[in-house]
Amino acid sequence: METILSLVRLCERLLRDGWNIDWMKLRFSRGEEALVVLFALAAAAAVAFFVGRRSRKVPGRAGVVLPALPPSLAPGPGRWERRLPAVLVLAGLVFFLIALADPYITFIKQEVTNPGRRILILLDASGSMGGGSYENRFKKTMTALKVRYVEPFYTATAAAEYFVRARMKSGYQDLIGLIEFGDESYVISPFNTDYENVLTSIRLLSDPEEYRRFDNSGTKIAQAINQGVNLFKTFAFLKSSGNIMVLISDGEDMQVEHEGRKLDDILAESSKNKVPIFFIRMASDKPLGHPATNDQLWGAAVEKTGGKLYAGANADVIVQACDEINKIAAGRIQYTRYSARTSQYPFFALAAVLCWSLALALWLVFRLFRKFP
Repeated sequence: METILSLVRLCERLLRDGWNIDWMKLRFSRGEEALVVLFALAAAAAVAFFVGRRSRKVPGRAGVVLPALPPSLAPGPGRWERRLPAVLVLAGLVFFLIALADPYITFIKQEVTNPGRRILILLDASGSMGGGSYENRFKKTMTALKVRYVEPFYTATAAAEYFVRARMKSGYQDLIGLIEFGDESYVISPFNTDYENVLTSIRLLSDPEEYRRFDNSGTKIAQAINQGVNLFKTFAFLKSSGNIMVLISDGEDMQVEHEGRKLDDILAESSKNKVPIFFIRMASDKPLGHPATNDQLWGAAVEKTGGKLYAGANADVIVQACDEINKIAAGRIQYTRYSARTSQYPFFALAAVLCWSLALALWLVFRLFRKFP
C-alpha cells in the first residue's frame, strides 16, 4: 500500500512540475535521434497505408457488396467519440517522441509550493549523552547495534532517523537541516529536500567510532538554538511560515547565555518569527518534572516559542513524541528553487504512458470504442 501511495505522490509531483514548464526554454539533447524515430514511424505508417489500400482492390477482399443506402440516413451514434482512443494514442506518441529527445531546461527558477515544513533537527552529541541506557526498540533503524540496551545518544540518532522516515511516509516534501552540537555547534546538513542525504548523515553520526571521536563533551543548548536561528537567517527562511526546530538532548545544561545574549533573547527571536521548538529530552526512567532533570527550565523556555517539551523516559515515549510532532508539523511551504539543468524527461514519459493506458482502458471497457471510425 505504501508503495502505491508513493507512486501516486510521485506522479502527482511530476504532473504538477510539468504543468509549469516554460516551453520556450525547452532544449533537447537527443533531438536527432527522436527525428530519426519519427521518420521511421512515418515511413512504416505510409507503407502500411499503401499495402492496405492495395489489398482492398483485390476482388472478394473488400467485403460484401450491398445496395447503396439513401444519403439522408444519419451516421451511427458515437461516430466522433469513437476516435477518442486514436487521439489519445497519437497524443501519447507525441509525448513519447519528446521524451525520447531528452528534454531539459538549462536554467530554471521556480516558486515551488509543497506539503511539508522547514525542519531543523538539533542533535546533542555531548559526553553526557553517553550515560544511562535505553531498551533498543528502534530495531529497523539500529540494526548495526545488535544489543538489548543502548546509550541515549544512539537512541537519539535512531529517533531522528525514525522522525525523518515518518515524514517521508506521510508524503511531505520538507526542507530538512541537521545540526550536531556539544561545546560547539556544527551544521552537518543544510536545508535540502533530499531525505536520503539527511538519513545518511544521521547514520554516519550514529557510528560508534564517529561518536567516540567527537570531543565536544560539554552541552551548550543555547548556542545550538542560536546556530539554528542563524541557519534560518542564512537561507532567508526566518520570516517565512512553516519553520520548526526539533531538539533532541538530555537537557543537562544550565547555561542560559551565549555570547552575552541570554536564553530568553535567543528564544524571543525564535518566538517572534514563529519557529516553535519541540524538545525531546533524553533521560531514561525519568518522567516529566523529575527532580534530577532541568525540565522546568527547558519546558518553560520552549513553550514560549509555541513548542513543547517531551520527557523521553523510555523508547515508547520517544516514538510517541516523534509521531505527535509529525502530526503537528502539517501544512505547506513555498520556496524558490533554482536548477542549472533540469531534465523534463520524466514528465513527458509519464504523460505518454497515461495517454496510452487511458486509450487501452477505453478500448477494453467500452464496446463503443472498439469500432473505428
